[in-house]
Amino acid sequence: MSSAEYRNATRRELRGSFEVTDCMTGLRVGHLVDLSATGLQVATAAPLIQDALYQWRFPLPAAGNQPAFEAECGIHVLWVSADAPGEYTAGGRFIQISREVRERIVAWADIG
Repeated sequence: MSSAEYRNATRRELRGSFEVTDCMTGLRVGHLVDLSATGLQVATAAPLIQDALYQWRFPLPAAGNQPAFEAECGIHVLWVSADAPGEYTAGGRFIQISREVRERIVAWADIG
């Protein structure tokens, strides 16, 4: 997938708190800011490593007739920015995601 395809995916800001957890350590990473079929943006209290790979879990909001859902995926962090001391954001693309999770994200993003 080219970077143009990645950036053109329907992206939706999230309302509410959707916590992201590192599957390997069980520690809280931060919370989702926005989400698309190809990636996500997270807000964190500690900086993530740009170009690093992570395995994360997060709740997928309910959409239409679908209930909330726990998603797990591999993430490649593409960028990290420092908004203020102790406030960071990072954007990543999915590198491992099940078809079911991707389809649910697409359906959720298209409803909004």
